[in-house]
Amino acid sequence: MIRICNKYIVLLGILMSLFIGSLALADPLKIDISLQNATCKAIVPDMVQCSGITANWTDPQTNNPASLTGIDANFVWDPLNYTFRIKEVVSADCKNTVRVQVADIKGNPLPNVTVSAAPKGSTNTDEDGIARFQGVSKGTADISVTADGYQPQTLTVPVACDGLIPVAVRLMSN
Repeated sequence: MIRICNKYIVLLGILMSLFIGSLALADPLKIDISLQNATCKAIVPDMVQCSGITANWTDPQTNNPASLTGIDANFVWDPLNYTFRIKEVVSADCKNTVRVQVADIKGNPLPNVTVSAAPKGSTNTDEDGIARFQGVSKGTADISVTADGYQPQTLTVPVACDGLIPVAVRLMSN
């Protein structure tokens, strides 16, 4: 039984590479799924549970690569299309980029403004008034913005598994 199960898991890996390798969720977004470091097991005859899946894609807004690791998902066999499809995502540990754009009340970008995103640390905005924080986990990020001559702002931003989290902050002068 174990030997048959191992062959089934190897077959699943091959089939998923062939059939789910370019899973289209929303046109034109294509997601590549890797089972290289994942562990899979058959839980019922037509369902396989995999842990540690990695998904990679290109963010259509920024054209930057994005990824999601540590996905646990259940796959079911689709006999009509001869493919496995995702039945449900059980959990995922995603990392996002929080992009904070700081401007004055008129919308003019403010360069060299100090922006903090707990727990990632702080940085200064570039010439376009933008600060970026990479590797932000799902949950919330506490954003603090301070600049000479302006009232400081603090806000809590929800962080979902979206890849890029845009945040716009307008500062009022003192």
